Amino acid sequence: MAGGTRVKADMPFKILKPTKSGFKIADDFFRFGSGAMTTFPPTEWWHIFEYDDDEIVAGYRDYRPGDPEPGANHSDGYRWGWINGRKDTTHAPDGYEPVRYAYIRNARLLDGRVH
Repeated sequence: MAGGTRVKADMPFKILKPTKSGFKIADDFFRFGSGAMTTFPPTEWWHIFEYDDDEIVAGYRDYRPGDPEPGANHSDGYRWGWINGRKDTTHAPDGYEPVRYAYIRNARLLDGRVH
């Protein structure tokens, strides 16, 4: 890309975190889809960026009505995928709507990736 640097999926970056007066640069580094430094359950939209894409897809596909929610013996990404599979199947509010919608909005702005 002439005149700029193209962001690769495994490049570290500083992310903007919202504040009351705008945004600030976060103090911690992140890597898209690295699976390192994850937080579960996600309480902020940027936590979801840390989940491994393949694990999210596996959890989503493994959701079955009536199954118990996966525990800490599964990855954070798997658990997030499973929760989204449940949401897409039942359409019932699960309390993650604000963080889910903020993630989708910001993912589209940052790099177009939504999982």
